[in-house]
Amino acid sequence: MSTQDLNTLTQKAPAKKEFLGYIHNFRGLVILLVVAAHVRLDWAEGSYTDLILRVLCENDSVMFIFIAGYLFQFLSKKYEYKSYLIRKTQNVIIPYFVVSVPILFYRMYSHDYGEIILMEHPDFAAWTPAKQLGHYLLHGSHMLQLWFVPMIAIFYLIAPVFIYIDRHPKFYWLLVPLLIISVAVDRHLLSDTPRMFVHYISPYVFGMFASHYRKRFVDFSEKYWLPILGLVITIATLNVVFTEYYEKFNFLLKISFCSFFIFLMRKADNRVPSWLAKIAELSFGIYFVHYYFILAIRMGFPKLFGFQIPANLLNWFITVTVVVVLTVITLRIVKKVFPTKSRYLVGC
Repeated sequence: MSTQDLNTLTQKAPAKKEFLGYIHNFRGLVILLVVAAHVRLDWAEGSYTDLILRVLCENDSVMFIFIAGYLFQFLSKKYEYKSYLIRKTQNVIIPYFVVSVPILFYRMYSHDYGEIILMEHPDFAAWTPAKQLGHYLLHGSHMLQLWFVPMIAIFYLIAPVFIYIDRHPKFYWLLVPLLIISVAVDRHLLSDTPRMFVHYISPYVFGMFASHYRKRFVDFSEKYWLPILGLVITIATLNVVFTEYYEKFNFLLKISFCSFFIFLMRKADNRVPSWLAKIAELSFGIYFVHYYFILAIRMGFPKLFGFQIPANLLNWFITVTVVVVLTVITLRIVKKVFPTKSRYLVGC
């Protein structure tokens, strides 16, 4: 959903302003965690600091998709399939192609196809350029974060199914088996688009459920915030201790984060710094662009200084901050130069 849609809703329905505020801030927090997850330093093997950072920051797409489902349900009264697809094509699919151009040019002409692609398809170099290009675009495998777009496009295409569920709320009971399926079908290969769709369908439906019953959901989160926090700490601990079940516990942790952060963002609504809302406004653009700066730092730092960035919490935090700042500056420039077209170029 675009920021313009959020602003329109806020103007027309002032009673919903607080709701939109805490969801908007939640989205800002999640995109920062996504960037943090993608900043990987050369930690020592078996580093607990690295493990804890991964536990807290990885697979934040669960929360991103939860928010997408939440907002989809909230706007469902105005839903019309054709206009919905047009809007998603303009705001998500077109910028996906635009942002892909530089990395695709690099992949195709340098023959640096990416380690993951070669692990999945050892004969990838022998494929025709058209087949290589098609695989990259259909699976988002040309850059780490872009797997998300082909996957979320499936959600857009089957939106009528989600509308049917929401208008027949008894089907929200499907959330129970869907959550079990998501735990069983964990993340294995991000470019495996059908598998990722199956894995992430439950957070999307969970977000719809939370919005459909939002007063009860919010009341529950506020009344039982302490047990929810206890659940978060318990799952996080299990995630650190039982690494053989890392993906399963991490998924459950991020699901529990959804309820906890709903409570936290509502509770702190008036104390959340204004810059977080500004980050939220640029969230899709940050998602699209930030990894270019991660790659630039990863390749450029050793060339400038002759060694990798030393792995410690301070350097990690500085790197995350630099990536966010450079990305935001870039997006602001694009929006300034192309005030009416930036959404087609970078998604915001």
